[in-house]
Amino acid sequence: MSEDLDRILSTLRREMSEKELTENFDEIRERIDRLIAENSGKLKKAKDEVLKRVLEREKDILFKIKTIIQLIRLEKIVKLISRGEKVKNLTKDEEKFLEIIDELLKFRAKKVEEKALIGIALRDIPAFVGVSGTEYGPFKQGDLIRIDEEDLKILIRRGLVKVVGENEDSQGDQNLLS
Repeated sequence: MSEDLDRILSTLRREMSEKELTENFDEIRERIDRLIAENSGKLKKAKDEVLKRVLEREKDILFKIKTIIQLIRLEKIVKLISRGEKVKNLTKDEEKFLEIIDELLKFRAKKVEEKALIGIALRDIPAFVGVSGTEYGPFKQGDLIRIDEEDLKILIRRGLVKVVGENEDSQGDQNLLS
């Protein structure tokens, strides 16, 4: 068990200190799960209350270490993706997580596109990131812009944009300009 704990703690330290994901997390997760199962078996057989509390605490600590490592890895994945960097050393579960996130982002982008409104810039507007995370701009005074409804309301309140029309579908810009 001592060798297993050393390896687990080493992985935790590396995940905390390195920018990239560590390799072989599946192996470490399996070690942790095996240790938790071993402790559960010992716990069932234990008669001494002190030993039971120690074994229960060890199970708790192992579970928390596994959870912390997983959370650190997820945070790294999100940061790497948001910077447009390639993510290496993913587990199968993390690959599934990325697929789901990718589908959600595509769905969200489609919904934002469907709710986009057309406005005209009343002044120059520097580039900015909207409420939904979409990057806009920069825009010059007089530019026609297609923008999410929530972001448009903010720009209207600031006196930067005037509504010209709605974009119900991908033909919205063409219909407006025809």
